[in-house]
Amino acid sequence: MADGAGVGNVLIERGVDYGLGKRADIYTPRRAGPAPLALLWHGIGVDERDVLEPLASEVAGLGVAVVVPDWESEVTDGGRAHLLASLDFARALARERPAELATGPGGEFVLAGWSRGSRMAASLALNPETVGGWRPAAVVCLAGGFRRQTVMSPVGNGPIADIARIDELRSTRKPVIAIYRRGGESPEEEKARFKESRRFCKAVEEILGAPPDIVFEHVGKATFPTSVLAVKPFGKVVICGATSGYQLDFDVRYLWMRQKEILGSHFANAYECTKANELIESGQIRPVLWRTLGFEGVAEAHQLMLENKHLGKISILVGATEEGLGKTADGPGAIHAEVGA
Repeated sequence: MADGAGVGNVLIERGVDYGLGKRADIYTPRRAGPAPLALLWHGIGVDERDVLEPLASEVAGLGVAVVVPDWESEVTDGGRAHLLASLDFARALARERPAELATGPGGEFVLAGWSRGSRMAASLALNPETVGGWRPAAVVCLAGGFRRQTVMSPVGNGPIADIARIDELRSTRKPVIAIYRRGGESPEEEKARFKESRRFCKAVEEILGAPPDIVFEHVGKATFPTSVLAVKPFGKVVICGATSGYQLDFDVRYLWMRQKEILGSHFANAYECTKANELIESGQIRPVLWRTLGFEGVAEAHQLMLENKHLGKISILVGATEEGLGKTADGPGAIHAEVGA
């Protein structure tokens, strides 16, 4: 049953039954008029909607209504039935609450996901026939990998988006976002990427009502040009990592002519590190883990970092044969992300 609790400018309805024995939380901004709707799927695991509460609360605080459902990724169908049921629930919710929730003319809204959830969201957008031709207004993928097969095609076992499908979308001029900079691009490719970056920035501005004051950048080479372009004049790009590469190449005219700033941030001081560890120990913060290797994998882990091929945190087992050994207390554990999986 929903508790209707509120946090600041956000109303939270917890534990709403959406079917198949699963529940969802609904985050609604306290404001006049309907709020744009987003459906947010968590990553691999069982019923982990609580993991996304901080993100959903922040987004709702900015004026977007967010539905976060539970689902199970390791059931026989890979969670397909749960996710489709949650989509039906969100679409029905929008129809039932037109004064509170805003969608497109065809009932479109934003579909977002974390890790496995992001791959499923992208898969559904690329296979609209799965839900009778419905497409989301936009897809937001957070920490998702796109190399494995998924289960959101009409028959339940198709690939997420192979090259042929991407080429098909491009040839029909569907709105495919292509803002990543690979390096070594031809002038034509550079021009096309810049055009997509401009379109992306316009879409962000339409959602927020204005360009962002601050952009937090941790991807590096692939996205830094777009981050500089997207932030408002006199705004700041705060960079705290370079997962895709640390040699940055961008059009500096958009920096100096619009008086933007680039700030470097390197985590925390000793006191802040201690407090962060305490938050992890209490379970209020859960680390995100990419891969776990045995002690013999130390060299491999360092080589991945040397070649900049790691896509998240790597854990090394010391004196243990598997994860979970040596625990002194029960806890939620790490979140297993599938970045690049």
